[in-house]
Amino acid sequence: MKRSKLKRKPSVLSVSSFIILFLYALTIILVFAWAFVFSLTDYMSDIFLQNRYLVFPQKIRFDNFVRIYNYLRVEIEYGAGTRFVLLPELFFYSLAFSVGRGFFGTLAPCIVAYAATKFKYKFNGVIDAIVFIVMILPIVGSLPSSIRVVYALNLNDSMIGLWIMGFSFAGMYYFVFKAAFRSLPNALSEAAVIDGANNHQIFLRINFPLVKITFLSVFTLIFVGNWNDYTTPLVYARSLPTAAYALHLFIHQTQISEPTLMMTAAMLLMLPILLLYIFANKFLLGNLTMGGVKG
Repeated sequence: MKRSKLKRKPSVLSVSSFIILFLYALTIILVFAWAFVFSLTDYMSDIFLQNRYLVFPQKIRFDNFVRIYNYLRVEIEYGAGTRFVLLPELFFYSLAFSVGRGFFGTLAPCIVAYAATKFKYKFNGVIDAIVFIVMILPIVGSLPSSIRVVYALNLNDSMIGLWIMGFSFAGMYYFVFKAAFRSLPNALSEAAVIDGANNHQIFLRINFPLVKITFLSVFTLIFVGNWNDYTTPLVYARSLPTAAYALHLFIHQTQISEPTLMMTAAMLLMLPILLLYIFANKFLLGNLTMGGVKG
């Protein structure tokens, strides 16, 4: 006897959610596609003379990417004079800044959350309170004191100093890692203890591999935030300007009014983010707060 399969009709809420998400994704794709086509457009022949912006270029050209190389630069003090930091060096500083702060900014909450979850300390509640208080405090209020500390420790104009500043467990990612470690069964750690493993081995070989999706997800979020951040290097390390700061100067302080060049610069700075997403896509499909434990 064949069982009759009942087909559930989609609810109004699920259909509405799908339509909203579809329209949102379509908008993002169209904006990105328009920006890419716009960066391949010659401003004078395709836009200025036709007096319209929604136009497909008459001829695909990459001249804007060559021209933007000469405009994305930052003048800094060098000895008794000044020098220009060009695009390759700007990208190097941006990658070093974003990768370093992304790694240390992910490692710190991971370690503290693991200790607060797997070990019973009297001050575990105090750690949660400190993290929560730091989250609600305005950043501007702590800026003068942090500047004084950085300059007093002679960590200014140093990439290592920028990395050390990113080594902080206070933030929402602490609670993300805490939820991830809480989802792991204690039986795994207990079995490892019986086999003679110490705390470091339990963390590195058993628990950490189970939350690597969470670690990579948090790292990606912090990397993107630091890649787009130009204020932190500007305040603490003026000799280490980033590509985001060069883009800010190009848009707001240059006399060039060609929107195609501005879009080309923006597309160029989006390239590392796209490459990171392509590389980490298969890992980011996992749940942000799950370590992937299977029964």
